[in-house]
Amino acid sequence: KNKKVTVFYGGNPNPINAKLLEQVKLIHETHPLYKYNGEGAVVVDCLLGTGLNRPLSGDFAQAVRIASYSKAKKVAVDVPSGIDDAGTSLGDTFSADVTLVMGAVKTSDVLGDALDFTGKIIACDIGLCPKNPATVITKSDVALEKRKRNSHKGNYGKVKIIGGSAKYVGAPLFASASCCMSGAGLTTMVVPSSQRIVYSQSAFDGMTLDFLPDDGDGNFVYSEVDAQRIMQNADVIVIGPGMGNTDATSKYVEYFITRFDGKLVIDADGLNVLAKNLNVLKTPRLSQIILTPHVGEFRRLCPKYTGDMEDVKEFAKEYGVTLTVKSATSIISDGNEIFINVTGTPAMSKGGSGDVLSGVVGAFFAVNMPIKAITLASYYFGLAGEIVEQNEGNQLSITPMDIISALPTAFRE
Repeated sequence: KNKKVTVFYGGNPNPINAKLLEQVKLIHETHPLYKYNGEGAVVVDCLLGTGLNRPLSGDFAQAVRIASYSKAKKVAVDVPSGIDDAGTSLGDTFSADVTLVMGAVKTSDVLGDALDFTGKIIACDIGLCPKNPATVITKSDVALEKRKRNSHKGNYGKVKIIGGSAKYVGAPLFASASCCMSGAGLTTMVVPSSQRIVYSQSAFDGMTLDFLPDDGDGNFVYSEVDAQRIMQNADVIVIGPGMGNTDATSKYVEYFITRFDGKLVIDADGLNVLAKNLNVLKTPRLSQIILTPHVGEFRRLCPKYTGDMEDVKEFAKEYGVTLTVKSATSIISDGNEIFINVTGTPAMSKGGSGDVLSGVVGAFFAVNMPIKAITLASYYFGLAGEIVEQNEGNQLSITPMDIISALPTAFRE
């Protein structure tokens, strides 16, 4: 009330907008967009909506650049101008403190680069019920069930994590430690036999060790007999962390896909070898499978992928898997639904973080259906990273073990 509002309009308005502009001129001071100079305590970005397919240019780009240097409170409507439907910043982009979305959050508000520009997102009810292509995971979606008093470790899953090599010693350790910390009844770390001493000294409290044959230098050697032994008494197998992109890895992955009748999580090098032989997923099998690729790994699995959520859904449906495409915003699908996870922080961009997630996925998969397991794991893994960043007060020093140590606080919250 009694506050001055100045409207700057750009482009050549269509007939409907021209009539609206004439009405606005009766109420507010109006100017062409090129006259905007950064004035005002609040600047509201209504330049463009969704569907942008090229960088801003001319008066639009200049206005956004000026606004970026302004000390005004910045508010975007629906989506900050400069972002396309995949959440990619195409060039000059309005950087908002708050984004008011009409009816529902748009994918362009949470995918790709978007979260660096949207600020706080607030959904405004305008009486519409838009089609929901995806669901953003919120706290209400990830309630943890209380365990029954009369239970034992067998009720919460026997998880075997296969990975490691002389070069990547830490990967299976991170995965196994996070699996233990996330509630698995029994976690077994399966590593190269020549690395027995290393892993015996490093094993996390509560886990057991098993070994597969190797070449003496920490590189797995394929053995069908040992693969069969590993499958026994396993509810979940997590394969790939630090395992190496080798022929032995490929054979183990194929064997477990086609022979294991439990739950299988494929990550890291397991995904790299799978990309060379995707059709194995279409062979008759009894296993439920979760894949946990980051964007680069998913592009090897699905070369056409450019960030479209529907590509993730179609891939999951075609190959009968549930997967999360890990990024600043993770896309999760089982071929029927799409979920988006936005917890996490750039501080987690460090080697070993993905191994931590695979262990959390393994633990939740032991007692949940695939889509539930991966939504729970993704949310709490990201939340743990946020907790560490807040506690440490910086984004540089966080390690995978810090994230693991924060998991109990994440679960408590």
